[in-house]
Amino acid sequence: MLPTQAEEKFPPISGEIYGQAVPGLKSLLINGKKIPFDQDYNFQAKINLKAGQKYLTLVLNYENLRIIKKYLVLRKAAVKKFKIVVPKEKIEKAIEIAKKPSRQEILRRKRLQQLAALKKKKERERWLKLKEKERIALAEKRWIKSVASPRFIPHEFLLGPSPEALASAIENDQYGFSLRAKAKTIAWLNQILEIPNFYELVVLKGKKIILTPRLKKLIAETESYRSKPFATLSLYQKKKIMFLNRLLLEALYPQTPQKKSWLITEEKVSPIPKTCEYLYVWEFSEGKLLLVKETKGSYSAEIHIPVAKEWLDLKGISSKELKEIIGKPIAIFRQTKKK
Repeated sequence: MLPTQAEEKFPPISGEIYGQAVPGLKSLLINGKKIPFDQDYNFQAKINLKAGQKYLTLVLNYENLRIIKKYLVLRKAAVKKFKIVVPKEKIEKAIEIAKKPSRQEILRRKRLQQLAALKKKKERERWLKLKEKERIALAEKRWIKSVASPRFIPHEFLLGPSPEALASAIENDQYGFSLRAKAKTIAWLNQILEIPNFYELVVLKGKKIILTPRLKKLIAETESYRSKPFATLSLYQKKKIMFLNRLLLEALYPQTPQKKSWLITEEKVSPIPKTCEYLYVWEFSEGKLLLVKETKGSYSAEIHIPVAKEWLDLKGISSKELKEIIGKPIAIFRQTKKK
């Protein structure tokens, strides 16, 4: 069988290859054959290339990295053996190039960083929204407990017009609502307080109302849920609707007892600080809130006592003083406030 053109140009040849790899080498192969190396990563091997075999392929396997170097072994009549030297510097350079991320990889990593930052931002926003909901729920709960009921009670009519007189005046305006309670009774009047859209009915009738700041505030606050059935509202929303309707009746009908006590009580409610300004809010004791704030990587803490409308800065406070504050009854803060 005649030799091929490749076999003629590349007859069999023998030689050797040696060099030094960089630390971390796991295995080394030459033309698919595993080659040993010493503790300093020096290697040396004798190689026989067959006829037509053009290349010597060196493979260096590292952790998560493979370096492949391919050598074309030319044949010359005067050269019977070849020698290939692999300097350590060349392998180091190859590893450096291999580890250097491509432009596509750089863009991919940048995108991942952006996505991670966006995810963190969204998580932060969700956390803030959750805390804001908790703050609102706490404020609503405190408000409900602190404010008296707007419902009509019998003793309100002892020194003024009767419930029947007030009910008759309301009926004469024919708002068009139908109530379950017996007409012209206190129960009937209280059911009017539970009509979510009573303000809209008043407006449709063209009744003239002097809108006090409190009325304006209640109208704005209840706008989003006045179209909903009363039974579906939260306890806080129900009470707001009832307050609005009670104030409307007081503004429209002189026969309505002027309920002052709940207004005064409401004014006494101390506002709850907005928790979105704080990283952490904890009611560690009844009526005492611990608030932690972050400002440019620095943390500060305060104790807020809503009942006493008092703020206590914890900066520089000793552990003994802190224990005294934590154990101090709310009543003491109230007495201190009066002094």
